[in-house]
Amino acid sequence: MKAMELVERLVAEGRVRVVEPDDDEIAEWRRVVNYAKRHGLEPQGRRIEKARFGTRGLEMLLAEGPIPTHGGPEPQGDVPAVPVPT
Repeated sequence: MKAMELVERLVAEGRVRVVEPDDDEIAEWRRVVNYAKRHGLEPQGRRIEKARFGTRGLEMLLAEGPIPTHGGPEPQGDVPAVPVPT
């Protein structure tokens, strides 16, 4: 299973780089990463990130913490409200 192999490599090596993949390879790696995420294969407290490197390269790595696009915890204390138009 490619997803398990990817996770094992990421744990051992920290990152996996694919140099100059074609569009089909990029699509396949995205499917593999998505499968790993959907099926809970990421190590506890870590997540798989994928990004481009160089001109055509693809890099996958294990990152820590919450997903940057997800909001953090609700503000605590005397934080002023920000008006938002409806």
